[in-house]
Amino acid sequence: DAKIAQDLPLESSDIMGKSWGYVTGDTLDRSVKELVHLLIGSAGLGANLLLNIGPTPEGEVRQSHRTRLLGMGDWLKTYGETIYGTRRSFMQPAEWGVAVEKGDKIYLHIIHPEKINKQLDLGRFPHKIARACRFESGQIIDFTADQGTGMLRLQVHGLDAEAIDQVIVLEVVK
Repeated sequence: DAKIAQDLPLESSDIMGKSWGYVTGDTLDRSVKELVHLLIGSAGLGANLLLNIGPTPEGEVRQSHRTRLLGMGDWLKTYGETIYGTRRSFMQPAEWGVAVEKGDKIYLHIIHPEKINKQLDLGRFPHKIARACRFESGQIIDFTADQGTGMLRLQVHGLDAEAIDQVIVLEVVK
């Protein structure tokens, strides 16, 4: 029943290499950036991520997998607050990235900055914004909000095309 399924928790299961198990000579195609985007996308859908590494027959983690996992861990040291304990937002995933919520904060994960040209428009935004800022620096972001139409316009300048992720924090009054 689709109605029941909508209320169930989601899990995204994926692999780091090309196989669920160990394969001699398996090449690793996914970068840390791609794996972090997989994690962010899962959070944006309200899902947890199960990432399989396929250890060797001796039970060891391959060095290439270890390097990727440590890279994801480094990213989480900085951005964990924007992932851990969050819930899927009322906003659907967009071409620029995804939004997640925790308490009175909405985190906009911009993983495709090339899709934004200095302004990010969010339609049908139901909350009053108390503050908008960059997560990384705390820099305030200028915005306009039209309560009548629900249009929120964020002035987003200086996005880094090479960054794994850039996060805008919206402090909202619900």
